[in-house]
Amino acid sequence: MLENEKTTRAGRLPGGATKTGIFLFLLIAVLAQGVAAKEILVPDQHTTIGEAIDAASFGDTVYVKPGRYNERIEMKEGVSLVS
Repeated sequence: MLENEKTTRAGRLPGGATKTGIFLFLLIAVLAQGVAAKEILVPDQHTTIGEAIDAASFGDTVYVKPGRYNERIEMKEGVSLVS
């Protein structure tokens, strides 16, 4: 039986990695992105919108409850602002 150039009979790629191992690693990496996202509430967790945005990371959502917020904000890339 001839070996495939890309895999061996054991299903290993050159360097010893298995297809299943690579698939599981990529799946965990993708799922971890969604798990890491936070929901930040204004004014419950931060008194101003600006503070909440500063505390937010890529993928997070800042929810602003009704009220008057007299401030100038600067958005961060990857942060959602919802009122």
